[in-house]
Amino acid sequence: MASVAGTMVAGVVLTAATIQGAVTEDAYFKASVRLWVLIGGVISMMSLALAPAVSMMGDYPGSAKTLYLGLFSVPAVVAVGACFVNAWALHRVRRRRSDALAHGDEIDAVVVARDPKPFAHDILSITLEATLRHEGGPSESVGGYRSAAPEPTQRVTFVETCPGDQWCRLEPGSTVRMRVDPSDRSRYALVLFDAA
Repeated sequence: MASVAGTMVAGVVLTAATIQGAVTEDAYFKASVRLWVLIGGVISMMSLALAPAVSMMGDYPGSAKTLYLGLFSVPAVVAVGACFVNAWALHRVRRRRSDALAHGDEIDAVVVARDPKPFAHDILSITLEATLRHEGGPSESVGGYRSAAPEPTQRVTFVETCPGDQWCRLEPGSTVRMRVDPSDRSRYALVLFDAA
């Protein structure tokens, strides 16, 4: 199992290099998902490799060894679970983003806040605000001597999820680009890379 863990560590290093060298949104998020899966795999393989040594420590009765092994495994189970939850969250974000990048209108937004997600020090929650046309559409022109009323707008808040290496770039108050699907505002994406 140690050799499998070693192979996975090599995968983590190569995947981290892929993330740093990514030039497209899809490649960036796909590699980020893979990174979390590999980290979870490394933790689980290393824990399984250490389990026999832990169970042979000391001359304790069988019930004490079982309890000790159970307590030893709790942090590993929590860490592996967190890794797979993070991978699943980034996978869902990647699907939502791909729809928005393909069909969305590009707009400017302002970063309001940036926070690390709990149990995911390398995943950020980015709060963005943008001004969009009111969902009801433009108001009817009154005609005659009056000029048409200005198009109604509304301030909309979006919460984006992205890997933590974007921290320095997404300082609160900075203006960023995002894409929003006009037919479905639940499909949006903070633009991280220029179109190739």
